[in-house]
Amino acid sequence: MKILLTGETGTIGREFKRQATLAGHEIVVTGDITSMDATRRIWWPGVDALAHFAAAGVRFTAQDRTWADCMGVNLVGTLNLLDSITLSKCKPAVFVPGSIRELETLDVPHLWRDPYVVSVISRSRAISEWAMDYPGFFASPKLPRLGDAAAVECAVAKILKDIADVCDHQPTSKAVPLDRDGLIYA
Repeated sequence: MKILLTGETGTIGREFKRQATLAGHEIVVTGDITSMDATRRIWWPGVDALAHFAAAGVRFTAQDRTWADCMGVNLVGTLNLLDSITLSKCKPAVFVPGSIRELETLDVPHLWRDPYVVSVISRSRAISEWAMDYPGFFASPKLPRLGDAAAVECAVAKILKDIADVCDHQPTSKAVPLDRDGLIYA
């Protein structure tokens, strides 16, 4: 399978790339997803899946996160990818829109002051709305905390299995919309 990967230098992206490569999948990495020109140059024919793990601001404290960085990658970068897919005549069969762990943070004090949280909730909402017209399969995992390497490894293995199953037309799990902000396994 040919998988387009964003966020290949992050914790999840590195593990995804490692496991996918070991399994014999072809991994294509993107450039700067904050550039509309760059995302529109993505060659979608032959791409079976998009694994979108790019994120900014994950490992920083709220004081170190900038609104420009978080909104630029997490929201604008995602919107650029969605536009690129929409304009393409060859859409991937599977779209893995990264983690929705941010939904667990809704009870965090001062939530709307944290650029990372606001940007990923906005991203999840945009993906959820866009997905209503998308004919592909969504595998939107609830990923573990990044410090738990064994749990990240297991989650990535499940994502790769789901991608392979869908591409073989045998899905093992399906995604369903949440009430507000994203997708989770049913």
